This record gives sequence, structure tokens and C-alpha cells, in this order.
Amino acid sequence: CERYGYRMLIANTDDDASKERDYILSMIDERVDGIIINTTGENEEFMTKMYNDSGTPFILADRMARDLVFDTVRAADGAAMYRALHHLHDTGYEHVGFFVEKLKSSSTRVHRYEVFHKAYPEIFGEGALFYKLDASVPDVSELQRFVAETEDSKRAIMTVNGVVTM
Repeated sequence: CERYGYRMLIANTDDDASKERDYILSMIDERVDGIIINTTGENEEFMTKMYNDSGTPFILADRMARDLVFDTVRAADGAAMYRALHHLHDTGYEHVGFFVEKLKSSSTRVHRYEVFHKAYPEIFGEGALFYKLDASVPDVSELQRFVAETEDSKRAIMTVNGVVTM
């Protein structure tokens, strides 16, 4: 950014919609040239209004808006999910547990959940194993449940994001 005469401001919303709104307002007040955002998914109308009122461009990173008003850059996570599951199956894994936070309105989380739900039975021939976590609370009960349910088998864990992985 610096090479091209820009400075970067970074803000962490902790996936909190009200913090996201506050940071967006703050950045617009600072007259930034644009906002790249990994949105909570709960402020689409607000972001559209801010874009229309200020003219500040928004680019969504990874998470999409339901009504695709903004340019979006995302990973090919659907294809990656299929490749990962095929690899695990082909190398002898018998069960893969999919660990995810509450789905809320995170398009990325929902998309990865849906792809896993579709791909797993196609590849493994049985229903998918889902475990929903409250990532804000340290709790290993879902992991323990997965281990107990898949005892005596070669198993793997797939997580939806870095927060769940931690």
C-alpha cells in the first residue's frame, strides 16, 4: 500500500455488528479511499446506505452479501472442501468431524457447512458429522463427543475457521 501512496487502517470487530458499524462510520469520517471488510453479515443495509451516502467503495473479503451490491473476493472453498474430503477418504480416514461456530449470518460459514453436508455423504457414503461450538467459551465437550462417537476408527477434524481451530 505504501508504495502506491496509501496507508492501511485495520480494525477488529470480533464479529460484532455494532462494532462493525462504528468502525465503518469512523473510517468514512476519516475519508478513507475505500473499505475492505470481512463483514459480520448483519449490516448489509447499513453498508449499502453508507456507500450510497458517502461514495466510499466497499469490497467484501471472503464473506458475501445476500444482495450482491459490492465486489467480493473469496476463496474457492467449495472445491477445496471436496479435494480435502477426497484426500482424507483416499488415505484411509473413516470419519471426519466438521466443527463450526453458530452459523448466524456468516455467508462463509454457512457455505462451508452446506458444502460439507453435501460432499461428505457422496464421498464417505454416510451422514456428515457436525459439531457446533460456542467459540467464545473454552469447551471440549463436542470434541469429546466426536472422539467417543468415532472410537476405534481413523478420524480427522475439519474446522470452519481459525477461531474454531484454536
